[in-house]
Amino acid sequence: MKMKIAVILGVIHMSLGIVLRGFNNIYFGKKVDFAFEFVPQLIILLAMFGYMDGLIVTKWLTDFTGREGSAPSII
Repeated sequence: MKMKIAVILGVIHMSLGIVLRGFNNIYFGKKVDFAFEFVPQLIILLAMFGYMDGLIVTKWLTDFTGREGSAPSII
């Protein structure tokens, strides 16, 4: 339980850092950095770890009583 919460909080923390970097790129007028650093970083982070976080939350919210063997693996 603690490890799954740590993963979720870590992804939120990394996403916040990437979003702040994107805001800085907009503020300083670095359109190339925004397009070729911010956008790919956010897409890759959310594609890999966002999906995993979604699986964790879905597994927490689904009742597998009586069918524990059919619970999906997070890894």
